[in-house]
Amino acid sequence: MKKILSMPLALTLVLAASTSVFAADINQNSTQQKADTTVTFKVDPAYTVTIPANVTLDQKTGTDGTITYEKDLTVSASDVRLLEGKKVQVTLESSFKLTTGEQGAQYELPYTVKVGTSGSAITNGDVVADFTTLDSDKWSSTLHFAAENPTYAGDYKDTVTFNIAVV
Repeated sequence: MKKILSMPLALTLVLAASTSVFAADINQNSTQQKADTTVTFKVDPAYTVTIPANVTLDQKTGTDGTITYEKDLTVSASDVRLLEGKKVQVTLESSFKLTTGEQGAQYELPYTVKVGTSGSAITNGDVVADFTTLDSDKWSSTLHFAAENPTYAGDYKDTVTFNIAVV
């Protein structure tokens, strides 16, 4: 039994002792008096995108007496470090319809989302933010949510999905 175990162990010892080391030994007798070494390190891409869990629209009364419901929501990024030429892109998916959860007939109220002070409302799947490594002064995007004054009372709600991807 000892012979059976000693042969593989001896072979392993011989193979381990003959493993090459990739260091350069240079002394006074070396024909070439220089050596190269490779310096490496790795930085993985990283980012943090913060999106509020909810937004509650506030009632606003215009100078003409028109009532609307509006609120701003900020999507922000921090610690963005990506490969050169890449960006974190945030898109928004929604039906853009607030519905009441009341029993019986559900009432739908359309609403809009605009990026910053842009004049046009976004549509389903539109880009609402782009974040790059070097543009830390642009690591936030304000979205403006707005709905007209509803005809019916109720608790209005919609789910908005933010998709985040490196492109």
